[in-house]
Amino acid sequence: MSTTEEINETRSAARESTPKPLEPDDRYQLAVQGPRIERSINGARALLESWEKVDHKGAPRSSEVAAFFHLPYLSKRQGQNTPFVALWEKNGMPDGILIGRHSLRRPKLSFLKMRVLMPRLRVLEIGTGGLEAYSYTTAQQQAAYLRHLLVSGKVDRISIYNLPLDTDIGQALHDGLRYVGDGNPESAGHWFAELTDSAGNPIASNSAKTRSSFRRMDRKLCQFFNHKVEIQEFHSPDQVADFIKVAARIGECTYQSEIGVGVKDDAMWHNKLGLYAASGNLRAYLLLGGGKPLAYAVGALWESTYTGFATSFLPEYSTVSPGGYLLRRMIEQFQQDGVRWFDFGAPDYGYKKVYGTMRREIISMHYSAKTPAALTATILDATVKKSEHAIRHILEASGLMARLRRMRQR
Repeated sequence: MSTTEEINETRSAARESTPKPLEPDDRYQLAVQGPRIERSINGARALLESWEKVDHKGAPRSSEVAAFFHLPYLSKRQGQNTPFVALWEKNGMPDGILIGRHSLRRPKLSFLKMRVLMPRLRVLEIGTGGLEAYSYTTAQQQAAYLRHLLVSGKVDRISIYNLPLDTDIGQALHDGLRYVGDGNPESAGHWFAELTDSAGNPIASNSAKTRSSFRRMDRKLCQFFNHKVEIQEFHSPDQVADFIKVAARIGECTYQSEIGVGVKDDAMWHNKLGLYAASGNLRAYLLLGGGKPLAYAVGALWESTYTGFATSFLPEYSTVSPGGYLLRRMIEQFQQDGVRWFDFGAPDYGYKKVYGTMRREIISMHYSAKTPAALTATILDATVKKSEHAIRHILEASGLMARLRRMRQR
């Protein structure tokens, strides 16, 4: 071999041995121990079931991220949805989870009741109970992974809802994922009632005076309807349509219909309650007085936690508190059945403070990447909000807003 050939061969070998620049994925894997990630239904189910076997020390659980509901419900949602589940391990055991859905959709935005066409965004959405870590180290790895998804441009937006602030991952994201104030965190109060202790014994959370007041209120309602008071329960799939029809009618008579909350006779509620009924986890209740529907409550029971979805009562009977009567009967039944937690959800309401025993501060955040689609969506959203604020200010200053309010009240 000639000297020239030897030099060329040496150069080729050197080029082959020279490390290539690391891609974002490689840098992330070297920086922290990466999670196990699954994007298929079967793979996601395996990770979720592995996490569900972990001893959660009697803490409240969210049925919305349970494998039996989260995965089949993806196909019922609008847009293109796929599971996105990541499991972190420590010493060979599950130590943290991310349960979300990856979707491709256009965010909803309107200006003066006209729809604004937004770009399609790749969104990772993490709902209640979908981000947990049982160690500080794992929480930091989760934060690093979310940061990586944004910086690498793998997603355009990450939305996280109802994350407890008293957790390591909650504190890490509240302090700022990429900078202070990142994600514009919004806080609220999430209420729970501990119904039984670890041995299944009922817990009396209210004082003797308050319980006496409850009994007087119960007698008042029973006397008002000549003791013709009945509570109907709905659990099976063939009962879902009947329950929704009655509950929706009650909701239409309340302020809830004005703000878009509560049970509605639409596809979303039929799909959601249908899945819970099919799995045997649906718990729906209807209070009748003199044969007339007065109040309803609906939720799901899973892992010794009842998660309430919606409740309402006819305002014309507010003097006899049908909603409170129904709630107390539900609590009594849950205690008899050994249910540990009643999840009232967020935000703060007066009745939750009366019956609740634990309030957790929660935060919801929306992170945007610096991709062209995400930047366009951010600019459009900010422009619309500023324009609406300016118009509202002009109307208020001119007195037109007050005149519009009076016209609506006529």
